[in-house]
Amino acid sequence: MLGLSLEEPLHHDVGAALVREALRRERHHKVEALCWDREDSALLRQTLEETGFVLHEEKLYVERHLGHGSLPCPADPFSYASLEICGEEAFVATLAQLEGPPVGFSPREWARQGYAELVALAGSAFQPAHWLLATRDGQVAGLLLPQRFPDQATEGTLFYMGLLPAWRGKGLGAVIHARGLAELAVLGVTRYLGSTPSHNQAMIQVFSRNGCQSLGLRRSYLPPSS
Repeated sequence: MLGLSLEEPLHHDVGAALVREALRRERHHKVEALCWDREDSALLRQTLEETGFVLHEEKLYVERHLGHGSLPCPADPFSYASLEICGEEAFVATLAQLEGPPVGFSPREWARQGYAELVALAGSAFQPAHWLLATRDGQVAGLLLPQRFPDQATEGTLFYMGLLPAWRGKGLGAVIHARGLAELAVLGVTRYLGSTPSHNQAMIQVFSRNGCQSLGLRRSYLPPSS
């Protein structure tokens, strides 16, 4: 999918012209337009809607600075085993239990594809010693993938975090998220960036409990034909 980023205030006619030109040039591809949901972007949102784009997704973006002594330290019932120790198959198997595949894919096939994409995205910053399985009494409880950005050594995110169904609804999402922040700090990351769909109240509560600050909502738009 090709990206069209329109995040600066533009004159209405100029914005519309840019959108139409992007559609003309990329008519054989999917085009995604990204727009922050703030007052100075209202005209851009109007322009996108007038040129045929429809709202696809709205995400909340957050940040947290990871200074020494400032990290959350909740009581943690889990033990953690790294990808370096457990191996790829254990991680793929856990991801298959966490992610529902689209029609036509087996859970393991879909998880293997997703795992490979995450490794590729990590690029030169991939460090398997810091990708973790959360376990309790020898049983896998969840997955946590802290990742420094390959093009910005002091910033990072959690490529993935999730708990298996038996562990959900117990307030433990904030626990493994806090462990992820601690792993990022070990990697030299001083600024965490995270995001979640705006309807995911459980994850928004995790961000709040662990001291993350909102950067705002960003909407993505797709043409009706995509």
